[in-house]
Amino acid sequence: MAKVIHDRNKCIHCGICVSISPELFEDNGEITLKNAEYKDGIASIEVEDDTSAKAAADACPVLAIEV
Repeated sequence: MAKVIHDRNKCIHCGICVSISPELFEDNGEITLKNAEYKDGIASIEVEDDTSAKAAADACPVLAIEV
């Protein structure tokens, strides 16, 4: 399993993560990591398949996603 971390403090809400990995990210007025609780703007979840999470992290222009 891999951990996906999203930092909303860095996020510029471009939405590329939602396009690449809609099973993990959603745009509900701001980009959020699905099924995650944010604390101080940062959330994480565990995923079994990290392929799309890595693609979203690689595409993020401000490095707001870590896998």
